[in-house]
Amino acid sequence: MKTDGQKMDSTMENRGQLVRHTITLLLAFGVIASMLPSFAAEQGGLRDSRRNKNGIPVMPLSAPPENSLAWEVAKKPAIESKLLSDMETLENWELWVDKSGNHRSYGTISPSMERCYKGRASLLLTSPTKGEPNFPSSRGRPWGSASAIFK
Repeated sequence: MKTDGQKMDSTMENRGQLVRHTITLLLAFGVIASMLPSFAAEQGGLRDSRRNKNGIPVMPLSAPPENSLAWEVAKKPAIESKLLSDMETLENWELWVDKSGNHRSYGTISPSMERCYKGRASLLLTSPTKGEPNFPSSRGRPWGSASAIFK
């Protein structure tokens, strides 16, 4: 059984905890309340221009091109350049086969005069849409594939 002194100490301890919790909550609410006007101003600006009436962003989202890596790379000056292939011949091009030799390419490569970037020809990689049904790497789906590499 607790004595009167122990009951009083327990009550004072509980009151102290209550006061500490109350002060902590008031401080937290004060911090949140002080931040609300800036959040409201920011949300109001977004709602008018890039959000619909429910606050959902308008799709598609726009991204300024000047913030992209492609923009930065395109603006970077080239120090030197070297032509790897004029695409007039296929002497450095070959169909890709993995190191183990298991992968067979279904495709063919040839020079194409139809479309070119610079010069007279480009590399045309042709592949059928379906391969052999029993091809080991097909995993139940025998679609054809083709890859070319430049050596």
